[in-house]
Amino acid sequence: MKKNTDVESFVRNAKLWKDEITKLRSVLLTTDLTEEFKWRLPCYSHDEKNIVIIQPFKACLGLMFFKGALLKDVKGVLKLNGPNSQSSRRLEFQSVADVTKLSATIKS
Repeated sequence: MKKNTDVESFVRNAKLWKDEITKLRSVLLTTDLTEEFKWRLPCYSHDEKNIVIIQPFKACLGLMFFKGALLKDVKGVLKLNGPNSQSSRRLEFQSVADVTKLSATIKS
């Protein structure tokens, strides 16, 4: 996958979760998704449809799947994105080890 220069700048200037974002990005770059920069965040799409976006929060780093409710979550790792979210779900990370542990799940 081709790296997006806006995403590179975002990672370089990240104040929170920089190492986790770097690791998560390296996992996503091994997929067939297209790296883009939307809503001032790294976003990954397929056939021009948004699939997932990286969201830094104070308490964790989120990887939000736009239509996560449609995913089979046999491991129970996806969380609701908020009380008013109908279809999105997210993974939450608090360390590089968390990202590494879930890298195979992310790819699948």
